[in-house]
Amino acid sequence: MIRSFLLYKSREHNANQTIEFHKLTNKTIEFHKLTNKTIKFHKLTNKTIEFHKLANKTIEFHKLTNKTIEFHKLTNKTIEFHKLTNKTIEFHKLTNKTIEFHKLTNKTIEFHKLTNKTIEFHKLTNKTIEFHKLTNTTIEFHKLTNKTIEFHKLTNKTIEFHKLTNKTIEFHKLTNKTIEFHKLTNKTIEFHKLTNKTIEFHKLTNKTIEFHKTNKTIEFHKLTNKTIEFHKLTNKTIEFHKLTNKTIEFHKLTNKTIEFHKLTNKTIEFHKLTNKTIEFHKLTNKTIEFHKLTNKTIEFHKLTNKTIEFHKLTIKT
Repeated sequence: MIRSFLLYKSREHNANQTIEFHKLTNKTIEFHKLTNKTIKFHKLTNKTIEFHKLANKTIEFHKLTNKTIEFHKLTNKTIEFHKLTNKTIEFHKLTNKTIEFHKLTNKTIEFHKLTNKTIEFHKLTNKTIEFHKLTNTTIEFHKLTNKTIEFHKLTNKTIEFHKLTNKTIEFHKLTNKTIEFHKLTNKTIEFHKLTNKTIEFHKLTNKTIEFHKTNKTIEFHKLTNKTIEFHKLTNKTIEFHKLTNKTIEFHKLTNKTIEFHKLTNKTIEFHKLTNKTIEFHKLTNKTIEFHKLTNKTIEFHKLTNKTIEFHKLTIKT
């Protein structure tokens, strides 16, 4: 070994290694020829730096903060190892991306600067979360339940995608409305909390159903161009036939059916209890009663103030 001494620096040499001792800066430098490596020991900052020329890599060991930093020049990447928090951070300059590996919580976080996006990978819950700053949207991917959830802050809306049931649910906070899209049955359901109303859209049968918490249900049949109302309180059903311009009322309590014919301006009542039918003709101002039990027909003519009875057994005027 060869030793040389200067005023503030000393040096030791052997065949494959040179060591420099800098007294002023309290620094030691090792030069390793075999591995083409240089190591600097900074006593003042309690830091060690390794320069690997073959791998074109620099490693810093910070004893005070218990941190190691690797600088990879070939891949333009920096890696930080934080022992205290058991965390690793990678800085990728080429893709402008930062990745954090949290061992304690078994979580990985990616920061994408180009797309202004953050992605979290939670291994314990098997969940991935994306934070999109540009669109102010958060997306959660739940692998265990095979479900995706989107949180839209700008529109104050949440969307759930259920892959197992092939269903999508939208929660609209502004309008206090929930919408379900059922792909298997090709059905959409809207829940309106403000009006306390539920609406079903059946695409296969081209039918719409409204459920009103006022104890009323309305069906809209597009194929037959018909609307049906079910009134639970009065136990009544009303059908609106647009093609024939006719309305039919079914009264369950009185066991009565009423038909309103707009084209002929006629109303017909069917009384099941008394087995009687009554026709009201507005154009001729005439009422006709058909009594099936007594086999009798009665006509009331308001214009001529006349009543006519037709008895099938005997005819009497």
